[in-house]
Order: sequence, then structure tokens, then C-alpha cells
Amino acid sequence: MVDDYIEYNQFDPNVLMRKAEELGNSWAEKEAAFGMLDDTKKNLEGKLVSPLLDEGMPVTKAVYYAHAKVEYKEYIEDLGKLRLAKNKASVKYKTYLKWIDLIQTKEANQRAEMKIK
Repeated sequence: MVDDYIEYNQFDPNVLMRKAEELGNSWAEKEAAFGMLDDTKKNLEGKLVSPLLDEGMPVTKAVYYAHAKVEYKEYIEDLGKLRLAKNKASVKYKTYLKWIDLIQTKEANQRAEMKIK
């Protein structure tokens, strides 16, 4: 919080844009990591269901059993962690962009007040 206060009082657009880019890149990396893991869901299901189907188990029952396996539980937990990290990074990035907008508005208001007086 103190860093933000100091950064605001310096109002260096280059610093603000660099930080916005860093936060945006962090969000993009987390979004990509989540997306890559999410894209493998069908592959994991296929790997877990296939042996059960080979044993003659009906598809719906095989999927049900596959979802109960430890590998699938761990996958869902990992996916949840990545989703949380992605969402937090997105919130941080969007909040920072809004903060920049508010600084710009305050600066514009101060300039307008100086012209009025």
C-alpha cells in the first residue's frame, strides 16, 4: 500500500504502464497454464475410462468410476488451484488498471481546478 502511495505521488506514466504490463503478463501466464491443464481433461478421462470399458463396463459407469480415482481427484485439485491463481491475477491486473484510470481522473480534475481559480 505504501508503495502505491509513493508511486501515485510520483505519477510517472512509464512506471504505471510497466507495472500494468507486468500484472497483465502474470495474468496471461496463469491463464495459459490453466487453459493447458483444462485442455487435458478429456485425455485424462479417456486414459482412466478406457481400461474400464475394455473390461465391459458401461460408459456412464466407467466415467463415474474414473472420476472417483485418485488421479482425477488430484487433477481437479490442480485445476482449481490454477483457476484461483488465474482469477486472482486477473483481479489484481484489472484493479491496477482501474487505479490508473482514477489517478488520471484526479490529475485531470486538479488541472481543471487550477484553470478555474
